Amino acid sequence: MTPEQEKPPQHAFEVRISIGGDDWGYILRTVDELAEHIRDHGAECGLSSGGAGGCHSVDICEREVTPQQYHDELQAWVECLGQSRKEQAA
Repeated sequence: MTPEQEKPPQHAFEVRISIGGDDWGYILRTVDELAEHIRDHGAECGLSSGGAGGCHSVDICEREVTPQQYHDELQAWVECLGQSRKEQAA
């Protein structure tokens, strides 16, 4: 299985959030702030920020895919992943 095949298929819309901080309080505050930012800006909410105490980023990924296409891609990926694991175990 190639590295690209190891990744599950992408939905039509995905929000990818990464948060790193010096303490759990920073993480919790950032989650609250990002939720508000995403509600306010919708699909245009991508951002990144960093400084003393922590950093965070929000990436928006969009692609044109119908729910049926996504389901078909997901099913094929699961089958391929299962086959790859069987081969590795043999």
